[in-house]
Amino acid sequence: MPNTMTLRQTDLLMKRLDALSTGPTRQHLPDGLRGIEKESLRVTRDGMIAFTPHPRALGSALTHPSLTTDYSESLIELITPAEPDASLTLERLDELHRHVYASLGDEMLWTESMPGLLPADDEIPLAFYGTSNIGRLKTVYRLGLAYRYGRTMQCIAGIHYNYSLHEEVWRRLHAEEGSTASLVDYQSERYLAVIRNFRRTSWLLMYLFGASPALDARFLRGRPNTLDAFDADTLYRPYATSLRMSDLGYSNTTASRRRVDPDQHERAADRKRVLLDDPPQTGHAFGRTSAARARVAGRPVHRSALSRHRSVRADRHFDRDRAFSRRLSADVRARREPGAQLRRLHGSQRELRHCDNGRAHARTVVVARR
Repeated sequence: MPNTMTLRQTDLLMKRLDALSTGPTRQHLPDGLRGIEKESLRVTRDGMIAFTPHPRALGSALTHPSLTTDYSESLIELITPAEPDASLTLERLDELHRHVYASLGDEMLWTESMPGLLPADDEIPLAFYGTSNIGRLKTVYRLGLAYRYGRTMQCIAGIHYNYSLHEEVWRRLHAEEGSTASLVDYQSERYLAVIRNFRRTSWLLMYLFGASPALDARFLRGRPNTLDAFDADTLYRPYATSLRMSDLGYSNTTASRRRVDPDQHERAADRKRVLLDDPPQTGHAFGRTSAARARVAGRPVHRSALSRHRSVRADRHFDRDRAFSRRLSADVRARREPGAQLRRLHGSQRELRHCDNGRAHARTVVVARR
């Protein structure tokens, strides 16, 4: 891959690396916050999506800080608090996972990203959040997604890894560069630069971490494809890594037609507003390119929105994987003290500390380059 960096870019990169590797900045570099959002379909013993409501024992999907639903009532989402230690993040996820399984009865959590048996598209249950105004709004929003993309695509599950730099690191970088922007605006610009670099290397992340080389033939609903038949019910590609992120998986035609420029945060906010105003296409519009893989965390979009979030969401790359679940349980059990249980999860109403800055992959060190 040719080196296209200018001399100015090289100098800026070396200056940032020097600031990150010396003094108090280096001390705080490992202290960023980490969190995981893990989606799983609730299924019956035969692999069919569960039609039962969100288990009452897990609390309200509308208000619980750590246990909620995503698109479907059957698509449960486990959200860990933001922790400065990756081992604590894994331990919190293990605790949530055990707590959920204790409340599922005869149901199970589907281990793969691509769903198993699904009913007809219009029979897939939308998430229900009660009859309050905000609860009804969330369900209506999902109904809109059904018109735009269909319900089947929304049943694909994944793992979102959340990461943010320590505030002291940002203050040091802001001072070293002599930026005239406010610290908040500087962080917004830098996180959008991280998005650009994340997108540049996203193909490598999918190659290394993809875990969805096959899918149930009924998932395609008769759409034309070039997959091979593994057996009567399964389609695959011999060298596929992530069908989930392919044109057959989670995709978005609107985002591919109108790309958001990550270089200017005000321009990015304007483009996001245009995308939100784009009228939905009729029918079940499955896109031809993969959906946005890194984005600013979702809140109402206007010119000051990016200054408020100062956050990046690098998601949709990380497929569900049975081996991941086994490794997670084994690693945490080895560290767990005897008798440690889930007492703090039962009836917990403590506020979730979302990763309030960045969301990116833990194994990827990205230095924003302008």
